[in-house]
Amino acid sequence: MKLQLEQQKTNPPSFSDLLLQLRTEEDRQLAKESLMKQHIGAAKQKATIQSHSACSCGHSPPPNRELKEMKEQLQRLQKQMSQLLTRNLAAESKSTTQHLKPSPPRRSSTKPKPWYCFNCGEDGHVSSTCTNRADPILVQQKKTLLRQKQAAWETKHQLN
Repeated sequence: MKLQLEQQKTNPPSFSDLLLQLRTEEDRQLAKESLMKQHIGAAKQKATIQSHSACSCGHSPPPNRELKEMKEQLQRLQKQMSQLLTRNLAAESKSTTQHLKPSPPRRSSTKPKPWYCFNCGEDGHVSSTCTNRADPILVQQKKTLLRQKQAAWETKHQLN
């Protein structure tokens, strides 16, 4: 992780800044892992199996034209397989990153915190790593909902 907390020891960040740094670094690590998986998956696709066999049963080898057509067909099939696997890996990593939602604190003794992107309003990532279009309406809705939850939490904990 690149948080460099040791250098920040003399002037530590606030809790919210530290939380933001941590979430950003977690997103960065997750993106790095998914890219590595894609790269490794693509590298594995390049491996090909070559086998040669000979028989003494008197069959004549296929004509050069047929052999050439079979090789071309094999290349097309290998290309299709690698494209499908690449798409599947990309779809898997995209759905994983989009559907991962950080679990909010389970203890009710902590004040509700924002668990959404301040840029697009979606859950599961922070605005510094957001690639979605800005959605100020959704952000405002989430902000209003958060303020309501925080107000309810404050009134509940002032009575106790």
